[in-house]
Amino acid sequence: MTEPVVAEVLEPVATPAAPPARDSFLRRHVYIIALLLLIVIGGVMRFSFLEKPPIWFDEAATFARTSARYVELLESLEEAGFGPLHYHAIWWIKNGLPYWGKFEVVSMPAVMRGNEFGRMRTGPRKNGQVEVKDLVPTHRLLKSEQVVMTPFMMRLIPAICGTLMIPAMYWLARELSGRKSVALMAALLTTFSAYLLNYSRDAKMYMDSWLFVTLHVAALLWWLRTRRMIPWWCWIIAGTVMVGMHALGALILAIDLIIVLTAKCGHWKCHLPVLLTPAAAVAIPGEWIGRTTWHVARQRSVPPLLPASKTWQFLARFYRGFRVPALGAFILGLAILMIGPYGYFRVFNKYAQRITERGWMGSGLQWVKDYNEGRTPREQVQYATTAFLTGWEWPRRSTDLLFLKDGSTVEGDANRAGRVWKVTKKDGSIVDVPNDQVKSREEGQYDEKIIKPSTLRFLKWGCIAIGITLLLGIFPWRWPWRAKPQAAELNQFTVAHGWRRMLYVSLWIVLPPFGVYLVSHPAGSLPKLPDENSATMFRATSIAQWSVDSFTWLKFHPLIAIAMIVIAITCFTVCAANWRARLRQAGALIAIALITLFLCAAFRDFYPYLDASLLKSGGRGWKNHDSMWMPRYFGLVIPALFVLVAILILRLPTRPVRALAVVVFLVVNMYQFGGRVFGGTEPPVDRMVADTIAWRKNASDGGPTGGALKMYYNVRRPQTQAGLGPGTGVLSMPTARYYWAVQTNSPTHPDEIRGMGSPIDSRFPSFTSSATMIKSDVAKSPKLSKLIVWDSIDLGKSDPTDKTLAALGPNWQREGPEELFYARDHWTWRDIMTIRRRVYVKNASAPPTTVPTTVPATAPTTSPIDK
Repeated sequence: MTEPVVAEVLEPVATPAAPPARDSFLRRHVYIIALLLLIVIGGVMRFSFLEKPPIWFDEAATFARTSARYVELLESLEEAGFGPLHYHAIWWIKNGLPYWGKFEVVSMPAVMRGNEFGRMRTGPRKNGQVEVKDLVPTHRLLKSEQVVMTPFMMRLIPAICGTLMIPAMYWLARELSGRKSVALMAALLTTFSAYLLNYSRDAKMYMDSWLFVTLHVAALLWWLRTRRMIPWWCWIIAGTVMVGMHALGALILAIDLIIVLTAKCGHWKCHLPVLLTPAAAVAIPGEWIGRTTWHVARQRSVPPLLPASKTWQFLARFYRGFRVPALGAFILGLAILMIGPYGYFRVFNKYAQRITERGWMGSGLQWVKDYNEGRTPREQVQYATTAFLTGWEWPRRSTDLLFLKDGSTVEGDANRAGRVWKVTKKDGSIVDVPNDQVKSREEGQYDEKIIKPSTLRFLKWGCIAIGITLLLGIFPWRWPWRAKPQAAELNQFTVAHGWRRMLYVSLWIVLPPFGVYLVSHPAGSLPKLPDENSATMFRATSIAQWSVDSFTWLKFHPLIAIAMIVIAITCFTVCAANWRARLRQAGALIAIALITLFLCAAFRDFYPYLDASLLKSGGRGWKNHDSMWMPRYFGLVIPALFVLVAILILRLPTRPVRALAVVVFLVVNMYQFGGRVFGGTEPPVDRMVADTIAWRKNASDGGPTGGALKMYYNVRRPQTQAGLGPGTGVLSMPTARYYWAVQTNSPTHPDEIRGMGSPIDSRFPSFTSSATMIKSDVAKSPKLSKLIVWDSIDLGKSDPTDKTLAALGPNWQREGPEELFYARDHWTWRDIMTIRRRVYVKNASAPPTTVPTTVPATAPTTSPIDK
């Protein structure tokens, strides 16, 4: 008897509730929301207090080029080595955003200073004037014909470009890595980078150029991924603007070529139809003409062109499935891209001619050698790296450096005693070095001695912490038995698969600086490449010798070198789950290193021919050229560097460690940027000029006997051995002339701003601020009731007593506390000078004439701000 079948009753399973629509939206768009938040934060930091710090020399020179007529703008750019687009944009803003104009003949002085050098205008002369054609705006988008170019307006374009750099870096990192997390991290680093924040409030063209470098490479990767016309044209337009902003942007075109040659889906088979196209264009019509002649003569008819063509039938098989090859489209796009830059730099610009006529001084780069004085080639690489990562340049060493004939160096306080050099090292030990073993001696500098110790320690340890963090990111913390995240996303959104992304980033970071480095050190770069020519450089003995030279160049202790080898073996062991995968990854890294080394060697071998070509065009000026090593000149590596830093941070284990790495980066960069804006870096030349204008106006209102206000000025001029760099702006300098033109809203010409002399300088006070002179002036001018005194002081040697107040007598008092301002080089935080401003007013109850008596001076009620 069978048992009855009882149906099993299944209990209803509760289905999980669908997540709220709001949570689902946030989860899907978390990266976009985070990116928008970073853009807002970055925009606030870039536009807030945009007028701080005061304008420095390079910004004043930018104003000089764009301050007058359009023809004067062209004349100033004619002998400059810069691209024209940034200056045209500022001129366009200054003239009310014109969209239409007309040419007029205007009379101008026959002699023009141009770019600080006098030259003559061409054309018929009359009474020292020359008639030239000028473009005059007639229709403007703004009602006002002229926009006052305040510091905010001068820095408006870089601030906009700096803000747009955040989404541009997100796009580039997304195209390079294929991962949204890497893209968001790169955008985060860009938002808080002190280096980019500094140049976002600098009226030069560098921020604009770096933005379009980023857009240019991102558009190239977009085009290679989609093969559409819109990305191709975006790549061409961004590249044209990139080179039009700065000629050195053309260096990135070499990276473009490498990306095109190695990217997936290059459609290399389609190059054959492209090569056959000229032959087909001749063969098919030729065959048709021959058949037509035969048919007309024999059959009195005209045959069809293509269907019956035997040549077309033969070639058609090659055109089946044809797609435009990447290399062919790249060459065509490059030709279109270079039309404008070629016409500008080849036909219009006379920068090379200027160098030929005036030598290297005519290049405007003669100051770079003095700026790098006291730095070895290794130290130049070091300070450029810290500048990109933190906005702070590692200062020059304070100790001497002996270069020995065997290639090694000895560092310490070196003093010659007879036939030996006695070198006192940092630990106090003394080393004797025979004189016949010494090749040369590099003296120590005073950078570290004139930087506040707490600032120096903080920034040094901050740079070291960032460096250690990035080195830890090299280790393969994600063990091979863990699943790799977002693998499908990686293969879908980028053409830089596998080893390609590392190759592109490595070459982008290495090749442009190496080119500038080789030009700056033509006698031979350190470390020297393995062999004298690139064809035989891959021998094992050459590479081993190069490795030893590299460790010597980097000053690595042998124990550090051994530790690095052990770490490399450990990384090789844990980087993959089996030997095949380990060898594949190690082989890819070695191949990338060898390709980078080979390209560097190839450029080294090609450089003599390039040098000969530059010598032919630049003449004696290029023959005697000096160093060109300046981080901003090869700042186009910053996008690739930040992508690499983002990848290394995300490779760190656990979220707390990654968060700590980000916090270290943010703290160091915000400290540097906050000091640049609020810590006192540029002299208060804007307030000096404002006081001058108030004094001049009061004097003119007071009639022949003068006014009640007088200004005294005794601020020393800073040293300008390495050019008029940051922290050097005082009265009778281009920065002061700029503020005079802006605050008085008076028309100016380039000659009145640049150069070492200007008619505007006569407006500034030229008398000293000694107590004796002030006392004498007050006695001669009873109307004086307010005195403004500017002077520079040495805080360590200044007298705390106020001799001026003592000389004025009891009827005078100081209005508020004295103000102290600090001028520093914000790249290294070297103290340049301290400037003091004091205001004295006459008591309201004082009699008309008084006999000054000496009274004890009161001590300053304010203490210097934290240096």
